[in-house]
Amino acid sequence: MRARQDLGLDPTAYAKPHNLFGCMPIVLIAGDFMQIRPCNELSLGDDLDAIAKKGQKQVLAEHFGARDAVMSITTVVHLKKTNRFQDEDLPAVTAGMRSSRPAAPMSDDLMQKFRSRRIEVCKHELESDLFRHGHVVGMYWENIARSMVERAHRDAKELNVPLCCLQAADKRHKKRTAALEAQLTHQLLTIPNIHKTGKLQGMLLLHESMTVRLSDVLAPKHGLVKDKLALVLKIDLHHTDQTRLNNLPPGFQQFFPEFMAKGVWVKVFNYKRSPMKKHLLQEWDMRGAETDLDDADSDSVIFIELVHSNFKVDIDVAGETEKIDVIRWQFPLTHGMLRTAFGAQGLTLEGGVVVDLRRAGGLDDDDWWLAIYVMLSRARKLKNMILLGFTAQVEELLRRGPPENLIQVTARLEEVANTTMDLLAHWPAYDAAVGAS
Repeated sequence: MRARQDLGLDPTAYAKPHNLFGCMPIVLIAGDFMQIRPCNELSLGDDLDAIAKKGQKQVLAEHFGARDAVMSITTVVHLKKTNRFQDEDLPAVTAGMRSSRPAAPMSDDLMQKFRSRRIEVCKHELESDLFRHGHVVGMYWENIARSMVERAHRDAKELNVPLCCLQAADKRHKKRTAALEAQLTHQLLTIPNIHKTGKLQGMLLLHESMTVRLSDVLAPKHGLVKDKLALVLKIDLHHTDQTRLNNLPPGFQQFFPEFMAKGVWVKVFNYKRSPMKKHLLQEWDMRGAETDLDDADSDSVIFIELVHSNFKVDIDVAGETEKIDVIRWQFPLTHGMLRTAFGAQGLTLEGGVVVDLRRAGGLDDDDWWLAIYVMLSRARKLKNMILLGFTAQVEELLRRGPPENLIQVTARLEEVANTTMDLLAHWPAYDAAVGAS
């Protein structure tokens, strides 16, 4: 508004050099091109002209404007230092991935470091505590969902506690026959990708002492946002189901409640803002020694209630595709130690990480390379990773290097960054900052 009133600028000129963002004097743009593009969207690192000619996706004027605006920036600082890695091997191999080119592929010495972490070589390490209680990162929800089931069963059995199988409640139009109704119910409950089902799982497996994460934003003003990690303390069942569970032999077993659970008590990691603190302290004071929690836990314990979400999904029913409208009630939780490559972006994963590199149809080589780079750069150390699906095809992809258009974009920004640093080298404040570091 100020730019229009005081400077007489036309918003259509905002993408031109020196007019960006309405002539704001300083605009900071931070990002990493070695990341996966948003789902079904374009990246500023894409060859927009080629995509537009092929008609693969709709390329709007805003896409070209954003690309031209970023590429016209004249001050770039390339931040190269990272505190993520705790060895020399992992930064060496990831740097080798970035610098690899068809004419100058990654060296065999670096490739051998990856080969040494293949599951065929390291399978015996899966039983170590590092990997048994570590992370799993994969390309697709289909693979991750299967691993979630296996992990929940294994951990509940190891802890010797019941595994509660909490089925979502779906409201939709019923089918004419019982057979079609049963088929549709099963299909809706077993869709692996929660982003197709309102971020709510059809069948949620929970047990005490399980690490979970919030699948959606609960209370942003209280810091309860998507992907926040927590520890399950107690599953508050319907009184009828609780009585039934109490009458069963103690220890591990799969328990299927007949009613929706009331809620789930969790202790949120790295969190001290629980809105329930006062209530919890009063309740614990009344119960005395009946609880293992202390006053310090009251800051981080919350009660997760059922939420509902509306979604539409295409389902094959009796050989025909139908769009089904669903209202689903479920707890906004999912397993905290397993995630997709897209969900792992920006994270540093402590401990062991099993990386599933396998891909299915529909993913081109450029996107596959970016996903592989993201997954292989999440751990602290190379020896903290075990690679599943590290095939000759993956090796060939790594030798080829990053997507060609991405190389051109990053080379241009690197050139500007070098010019920027040359200018800063003659700036007195730069000398003082370097001396202080």
